[in-house]
Amino acid sequence: MRLKPTNILYHELIGLDVTVEDSKNPYQVGIKGKVTDETKKMLIISERSKEKKIAKKDAKFIFKNPLNDDCESSIRKLENGTFSNDTWKNVLIDGRLLVGRPEERIKKMGDAS
Repeated sequence: MRLKPTNILYHELIGLDVTVEDSKNPYQVGIKGKVTDETKKMLIISERSKEKKIAKKDAKFIFKNPLNDDCESSIRKLENGTFSNDTWKNVLIDGRLLVGRPEERIKKMGDAS
């Protein structure tokens, strides 16, 4: 399945570049790296060879489109299931939408088609 803003919630997140855009913990804002693992409630991000655990429900994440290298000029927002525009290089996701077991979130996509 090709990664699109409309299906990123149901896509495998491991391996995607991510930035913590906002968090209840101010020390987590700006953490950048690759998603190395995911649990029901956490994203594990590798930043400079260190793993950072971020609670999904407490943060907003910007995921970079791996198919587009020029990622600074366009951010597409996904909050409460709505998007801001038609093109995307990055997508901003409210982490509350990611809470749940990754395999169940991914399976929902197959159930919806």
